[in-house]
Amino acid sequence: MVWVIEKLYGNPQNYLILEGIFLDLTDRTLSHPRVPYAHEDRGGKFANLVKEFGLGNRKVIWQPSELFNLDEYMDAYWFPEQLEMHHKAFNEMLDAKRLYCERSIGFLDYFFKRLDVYRDCEMPTFIKYYRGVDIEKYKDKIRKITDDYPHLNEKGEYI
Repeated sequence: MVWVIEKLYGNPQNYLILEGIFLDLTDRTLSHPRVPYAHEDRGGKFANLVKEFGLGNRKVIWQPSELFNLDEYMDAYWFPEQLEMHHKAFNEMLDAKRLYCERSIGFLDYFFKRLDVYRDCEMPTFIKYYRGVDIEKYKDKIRKITDDYPHLNEKGEYI
């Protein structure tokens, strides 16, 4: 699997771009740095109807973008300002970001921590979009989807 990823994406650091797209799209607080990505019409029988209702019908193209600047991404502020009122949680997220950027933890570790912290601190837009969602079932579903996804460690090796 590793050789397939390297063949498709060349530089292993491109995985950070794909992870960044995921983290950007799943941050309902809209605080995560925007990661450039391409998208296209999903198509289908009801494509025009879906667009007319304003629901969008776009599909993410999971390809690294040359517009992505890794240094700017890592240096950016990733959290909603309201989180700063929750000092312990804010510091936990700063630690999680640092560990993720150092590749000491994977993007799912960071993502799950963010889910838990934003839920516990009741970030307004998080609550709006995740109301009624069983977070543990959601985590299990994400784990199953990403089960074969390789992760990069701090040495740039796939694990």
